[in-house]
Amino acid sequence: MLVLNLLSGLEAEPIALYRMSFPPQVLKGKKLRGVSFEDCFFADSSLQNTTLEDCKFSNCHFTRLDVWNSTVFRNVSASGAALDCVNMSDESVTIYDPSACRDQLGRLGITFLEPAVETVAPPRRRSPEDATLEFGKVLRVFLRNTRVSEGVIRTKLGRSSNSFISDCIPALLHRGILVEVENRGSGHLRYWKLGRPMEVLNDALENCGGLFSQFLDLATR
Repeated sequence: MLVLNLLSGLEAEPIALYRMSFPPQVLKGKKLRGVSFEDCFFADSSLQNTTLEDCKFSNCHFTRLDVWNSTVFRNVSASGAALDCVNMSDESVTIYDPSACRDQLGRLGITFLEPAVETVAPPRRRSPEDATLEFGKVLRVFLRNTRVSEGVIRTKLGRSSNSFISDCIPALLHRGILVEVENRGSGHLRYWKLGRPMEVLNDALENCGGLFSQFLDLATR
């Protein structure tokens, strides 16, 4: 967004931004100092080569933050933050549990001003199942597309796409999480759209403990 482009690298008096919705990748490469965000929404954004200094986030929602070794936090605080996903890009680790997201960002320098809210959730495995991680990747494609082709999924998942398409998509179709739609172009590729709201699927990923079967149940309650 233009406002963050203007603020990036600027040495000025502290500024506050209220109730703004930011598009994907808005924080990538930014150098922000003395900026406060309140009741703001951030779509998926990389933090590669990003420096945040003396910044505050109050009641903000982040759908996904991709953190890199080049990411720098200095005197950054957050209160009432909603974190859907934190991806440690240099380590190829994706975290969906909100408390674990807070812990990871806390270790990197963000101070959370209130304790994490404890919620009753299924026991969590240390490592999510491959199918759960793969669906998380596919789900992010739907942030910018109302329907997604088989070819896009194969490109997104690479070598794991065959098993996902043959083993997971039938289960997703059976539960109504994905719905097959008509191929309006040439060729024989299949197309799918989401059959459940994005926020419902994000919540199910957060609370499934990494278990794909548990995700299916939570997404269709």
